[in-house]
Amino acid sequence: MNGGERKAAGVRWLLLPALLFCRPTNAEWAVTELPTPGGVESTQAWAVNDSGVVCGAGPDADGVQTVFRYDGGMTLLPHLVGTNGAHSVARDINSSGVIVGFSYNAAGRERAVYWTGTAIAEIPLPAGVNPDRSSRVEAINDAGIMVGHYFDDAWSAKPFYYEGQVHDLAPALAAAGLSGHSYAKGINNNGLICGHARGAVYRFWTYDIATGICTDLGTIDPFLACTAAAVNDAGHVVGRGMSSSTSPYHALLHDGAFQIIDATVTDTQWAWNINNAGRVIGTARPSGGPEWSWYSDGPGDGSIMPIDLPGVTELEIKGINDHNVIVGYGLTATSGEYTRAFVIAPPPGDADHDGDIDLDDYAAFAVCVSGPAGGAGFVPPSAACLAAFDFDPADADVDLADFAAFERAFEGV
Repeated sequence: MNGGERKAAGVRWLLLPALLFCRPTNAEWAVTELPTPGGVESTQAWAVNDSGVVCGAGPDADGVQTVFRYDGGMTLLPHLVGTNGAHSVARDINSSGVIVGFSYNAAGRERAVYWTGTAIAEIPLPAGVNPDRSSRVEAINDAGIMVGHYFDDAWSAKPFYYEGQVHDLAPALAAAGLSGHSYAKGINNNGLICGHARGAVYRFWTYDIATGICTDLGTIDPFLACTAAAVNDAGHVVGRGMSSSTSPYHALLHDGAFQIIDATVTDTQWAWNINNAGRVIGTARPSGGPEWSWYSDGPGDGSIMPIDLPGVTELEIKGINDHNVIVGYGLTATSGEYTRAFVIAPPPGDADHDGDIDLDDYAAFAVCVSGPAGGAGFVPPSAACLAAFDFDPADADVDLADFAAFERAFEGV
């Protein structure tokens, strides 16, 4: 055992007696409402990377729909064209801060684009495609590979991926029997693309860039449509579909087979995203009622946990990172009919993100203790440890000062 390990072990032993004197407390989400890009109408946040950088879109001071990057300050990003006919939307952001989405060109068509820093670049249509057609990018992985769809001459959607050049996936899907409308919705860091396409009905599919193999994952019911939304690095795909002609839409997970995430929820559901820890986020809507948002750490009756934010209604969440930080948008008491963008994070101390700070989190703290940064034998804590327990993040350690703050959070003071 080196010096740093001995010090950390000593601190862990110091923590044990405190277990006898503390009581667990309920935690609340840490909520940050983002500023608008300058306009008064709806602002939406769509994705967040593991560094906490957010992308989304909303009206600028002139009322033009504009993409933004938020990293503690708001940066507005350019359009393909100037103010005349300008309109841009963000969909995803990777670890390098590259944002993807679409922007109107001079002819008023949506075109797939990406933003690096404050520069915008257009992704060309596949060779031979009518230049009057539209395209979008929906997702990007950490290697910078982007996926989306374009429209052919018959205005049928077709998927592609882009890694410096465009690769048309329509032939691969057609060979798998999926020749109707088809959309690429997500890509993981192993180069696995997910989407949905028409056979008889919409069905999940995946395409492995490394092998060139397209796999038809099917549907939860052979006569009913399923639509995909995202895929994590384990290859687990989420989306929605119906299990019978009389069922509501269910939030679905495909991890080798289709699973309903929570069959006890009778409201219409969407699963929008999944992170590498397997946390799924989505929304639901009762018949005739407002939308509500939820998360789940895996399929099972009662696994869907509502996300309630005081003063926020019709919350719709879209993105989640590997620290379980979530982004989305909803209505506030002052926003009127227009949405505002939010970052929603588990509070410090809730290591297992179950909505409370309890003995499980105490045990996790003991594992994460590093002692002060710069000390002899100091080993930097993992990103997960820092996210949960570094209450004074400027020092990038988990030490006795953080324990004091954690104890206060544990006791609800």
